[in-house]
Amino acid sequence: MHRIALLVAAVLVSFAGIANHELWTPDEPRVAGIGREMWESGNWAVPRLSGEPFLEKPPLAWWAQAAVYEAAGRTSAGLARLPSAGFGLLTLAATFALGRRFFSQEAAALAGLVLLTTYGFFSASHWVIVDMALLACTTAALACFAHGRWLGVYVALALGFLAKGPIGVGLPALGIGVHLLWTRQVRANLGLHLVWGPLLVAGAAALWLWRLHADAGADALHGFLVANQLGRFLPEAAGYSGGHERPFWYYLRQLPADLLPWTPITLLAAVSARRALPGLDARAAEGLRFVAATTLPALLVLSLAGTKRGLYLLPLLPSLSLLAGWWMTHAPEDRFGRIWRGVLIGVGGLLSVACVALDPSFWLAAAAGAAAYLAAALVLPVRTWLGATSLLCVGLALALTSAVPALEPAKNLRPLLEQVNERVPADEPLHLFDPTETTRGFTAFYTGRMPVLIPDLGELAVLPDGAWVLVEGKRKRGDLARLAESPLPHRIVARHETPSGRVLALVKLGGSP
Repeated sequence: MHRIALLVAAVLVSFAGIANHELWTPDEPRVAGIGREMWESGNWAVPRLSGEPFLEKPPLAWWAQAAVYEAAGRTSAGLARLPSAGFGLLTLAATFALGRRFFSQEAAALAGLVLLTTYGFFSASHWVIVDMALLACTTAALACFAHGRWLGVYVALALGFLAKGPIGVGLPALGIGVHLLWTRQVRANLGLHLVWGPLLVAGAAALWLWRLHADAGADALHGFLVANQLGRFLPEAAGYSGGHERPFWYYLRQLPADLLPWTPITLLAAVSARRALPGLDARAAEGLRFVAATTLPALLVLSLAGTKRGLYLLPLLPSLSLLAGWWMTHAPEDRFGRIWRGVLIGVGGLLSVACVALDPSFWLAAAAGAAAYLAAALVLPVRTWLGATSLLCVGLALALTSAVPALEPAKNLRPLLEQVNERVPADEPLHLFDPTETTRGFTAFYTGRMPVLIPDLGELAVLPDGAWVLVEGKRKRGDLARLAESPLPHRIVARHETPSGRVLALVKLGGSP
């Protein structure tokens, strides 16, 4: 029953809404554009954006994306999100397998449902990002270790490097090492795997780094290892300037937000686990120690890094979800449990009709969502954790189906790119004036062109009359304002502005200003 509920909910939520909107800023256009360039060029060794090596991450996520494009024979926003959803399903399966090693089937299934409905996980699994590939690899490594499958551990660590670099190896290895030391199992796990396993991981990493050097040169290798990998951890030492520099305590604020709506349950579960640990059976006690070993040291390491984003916390969520799943099957029934199940049911109900709050014209979709939610509430055992959590999944699926399209006008810049396809002849170059990675990604994904990058007004001024230029801005600020204030003759051929004020314009140089 519990496994079936997790399977149905996982498929329902994971694929709901992934194809009902175009690419949204800031990350989706860049990641999807790199995937399209990889697919069209046939060069799968080095990720590229606007033809230039993109050195922030290794290529695993883009391999998956390019493979989807190849299988479909085309690109679309929905296809670009498919790998994230697929990696999410793999993560849920690994979380369930991890939970079954230490806890009951019910606790493992509830842990999967908790993970599925945390804000950090479900938003990332519906987003075109590379971090879901990392999450699947790190969780698989932990699950394989828990079940004593060392080959699986090292394969997952190798793939983890190919997903996001050294952090894909370091985080799960840190958790495994701390757990072995804490539970005094180091000697029992010694063996030849400590020789061939690291060689396998190092070999996979070295093979890709060699291809990176061969295809893009020594500067690209240095850019990946020093400027991006070391630079993200020690920005000042490596001269990193990519942003996301935040204080040490940043994750103490971000983690509770990413765990919503399960933050109170997780905190209560942590307190309960500490008190219950001496009286638990050996298997469950080891499981709770495993949860602590795979979250607290990783949180400390991530906090020490100079750059921080909420996405970087994703590898911690499966273990924390296991903690919540254990608590729901271990704690006695009390008023708090009944109240919080009511909160989950209420949140699900609000999500099912959220579209009408975003856009009143979606009232029919809201009415249909409310009817579907009420029907599910009549069928599911809402007085149990399984029923209440499953109902929350229904609300999420309904929100992803109807509320996301209500937000689409505020995010969609595709209309301007379609104007580019219609107006700019295929045999004429398209120039991008001082573009962000987002605009470069939009251009790559929706036009399939290899644009010419123009970094400043000086180079823009020497372009011939009739040159086509794509310019971005923020209403009366940004590059579009700089161009308007310059003496350069130009005319705006097409312009698109979102309600948030983001502007993208197609400009033709020459003629009257």
